[in-house]
Amino acid sequence: MKRISRPASGIPTVRRTPAELDVALNALREGSGPIAIDTERAAMYRFDDRAYLIQLRREGAGTFIVDPTGHPAKLREWQDALLAETPWLLHAAHTDLPALLALGWQPSVLLDTQIAARLLGCHRLGLSLLLEEFLSISIPKDKGNADWSQRPLPNSMLAYAALDVEYLVPMHDMMIKELAELNRLDWYRQECEHDRLRATPLAAPQWTDMKGASFLRPGTRAAIVAEALFETRTKIARSADIPPERLLSSKTIMSLAPQRFSAAKRDLTAEFDRLVRGPGADRVNPHRHNITLLSLLDALSRAHNEPTTAITTQKTKNAIDKDGELFGSIRPDAKTWEEDYPQAWVALEILRESNQELSESLGISADAIMVARQMKFVAWEFTQRLNAPEFDPGDVDAVEELLGNLLQHAGLRPWQVELVLNDATPYLLDEVVDGATYEESS
Repeated sequence: MKRISRPASGIPTVRRTPAELDVALNALREGSGPIAIDTERAAMYRFDDRAYLIQLRREGAGTFIVDPTGHPAKLREWQDALLAETPWLLHAAHTDLPALLALGWQPSVLLDTQIAARLLGCHRLGLSLLLEEFLSISIPKDKGNADWSQRPLPNSMLAYAALDVEYLVPMHDMMIKELAELNRLDWYRQECEHDRLRATPLAAPQWTDMKGASFLRPGTRAAIVAEALFETRTKIARSADIPPERLLSSKTIMSLAPQRFSAAKRDLTAEFDRLVRGPGADRVNPHRHNITLLSLLDALSRAHNEPTTAITTQKTKNAIDKDGELFGSIRPDAKTWEEDYPQAWVALEILRESNQELSESLGISADAIMVARQMKFVAWEFTQRLNAPEFDPGDVDAVEELLGNLLQHAGLRPWQVELVLNDATPYLLDEVVDGATYEESS
């Protein structure tokens, strides 16, 4: 194993000025092949996950490190001048694309070494681990959580950043060769295109993104409190450019939401006392904590004085599976299916077994084919529509079309749909559809 701590051509200088950016752009335009791209962000130190450094490398041009914070308008020109017509090569692109799209950049073709590794059955998907496996080289990976917003950046951090793109192209070439030998190149293209199309620029945070917030009914006191505390926290954190979670954690907000005002006020005050003076106190802008506490207490008070609008409803017998909302439907919790919805339970078990068998036979992770929420959606909707009065469960072609449409609606790509259809359809026809046909005839 060869250990590498600095780029072969030396540590690139950071391009900041318009003239320096033009030099980098012209050099990259003269290169050939895809552009290897990576970003360094500072979400642990700043308000959001925007890029503070961008590394780009292309064969025949070399590596360039760009500071995107000084002249974002200049960088937007790169889209038409270079980036729109050149394939992008990243590792774990889904983590970098929101920051890059926020700059006005947009790939027309996306390549991703992490996706390739997953389809090759690699168990270790981190960049440094894959470089060890494919190229027998080791690069440092100890600065990923460093503060990349600091200026100036030391050479050790610039070397670390440059190495993240130094070997992407040769490793990708090896992966493509192996994928071709396994007849999985089309799978790879579909997965990359899927990630390219679903990527969105950095967006303003929403209170419903907090863990557990989806279980709060809109208009209830708890929902009003959670939203008010979240929006106040967001406003303060954005103004100070500090991480919202370090100001007040979402877990704390969710614990305060259902409490009476007096108890919530007491606990919020105690939490800030811990933040400022307690063990492991957070020292992010400590001089702002008193103002912050007063602002949050005011938001808490206003939320408790705001009238509720939720309509009280009777509790249903079964819990609701909130994953169903991802696909525009609500269904009973899958834990109740075996007893209360046996047909849906059988369909779910068949899909689970099929997924596991495909995973083992192909040598790839089961999650690369289907994930749990997709299986639950398909199993539930399949049995519901199978028993609809207008549907003929005896029409095998209609049953296969229904299953294929549901798999596609759940987000499976064509290669995944084909695999699951071929493997699971016979069992569903035998154990689920035939049962529905029998019940209909009797």
